[in-house]
Amino acid sequence: MGLKNNYPPYFNDVVSNLISKEKIELFSPRTNAGYYNINKEAREHISNYLRSAFNILGDNLLVCDVKFIAQKLFYSAKTQKALYEHKGNCWQKYIFEEKIEDCEGDRALAEMSSGAKSIHSF
Repeated sequence: MGLKNNYPPYFNDVVSNLISKEKIELFSPRTNAGYYNINKEAREHISNYLRSAFNILGDNLLVCDVKFIAQKLFYSAKTQKALYEHKGNCWQKYIFEEKIEDCEGDRALAEMSSGAKSIHSF
């Protein structure tokens, strides 16, 4: 898995950091001498970074930081057709059902904000 424009921003931030030029250079020994130590240091650095990333994630989820969750953990996707045109078991159908609930059951009102080529977060 790598960077995807519909993945949550937090995921993309972590992946971007892991595949950055600086991180990749940690695994490239400049000489044959000390090859094991360089890889050991690189592994420790990556392990510490991942531990920190998971701690940040866990801390924000533990306190239910709604702003962090909405800005950093939501997936987003652009629909090709209106949400209400989707049938079957798909994310578009579920988002439309949530929109109907948010509109207190008013399907026509929900359809107004569910047009084609719109971006939705979930």
